[in-house]
Amino acid sequence: KKGLRAGYGYQDLFAVEGLRLRAGVDLVKDTAQQRLALTNRTWVPPMEYESFAPYAQLSWDIGPVTLDAGVRREDGQLTIADYTTVAFRDNTPVQGGKLDYQATMPNFGAIWRINNEWSVFASYSEGFGIANVGIPLRNIQATSPCKAVACVADLQPLITENREVGVNWRGARGQFGASVYRSTSDFGSS
Repeated sequence: KKGLRAGYGYQDLFAVEGLRLRAGVDLVKDTAQQRLALTNRTWVPPMEYESFAPYAQLSWDIGPVTLDAGVRREDGQLTIADYTTVAFRDNTPVQGGKLDYQATMPNFGAIWRINNEWSVFASYSEGFGIANVGIPLRNIQATSPCKAVACVADLQPLITENREVGVNWRGARGQFGASVYRSTSDFGSS
């Protein structure tokens, strides 16, 4: 896996005290495959994932409250080479292909500093991930109705919704924090 992250931060945006902007882009190139150790047969075919993900995040300090909001756009492509499944799956030739992934994910949150020691926070964010594509790819066999990457339904992206609320305490001799969160996804995750 190789990547590059470039970002820029700007204070007092539009001459508004406490308003900050962070913006940038993440670039990723991830190459993977799995081969069986003893026989060197292809278990999961060679795959390459490339992603371009720009983002922008605003943060505004208003007295004891900080408000955050942002957005991230994920534009990725997964390229899977032609391959042949293992003997257990009938040495089935499978046509490779390309899958495009796009998602726009928002996030927002707030922190209230009640006093010098106590603060509370709440946030919502969405995360992006790709399912474990190796499982459906290696399970294609001679009796499968379609023997091409384009037909495998289990290759949809995973969008995870994250919600969290919590409290923090910081004193002269220590600190403590607790939060409750819930993460959900329509397609589950692995």
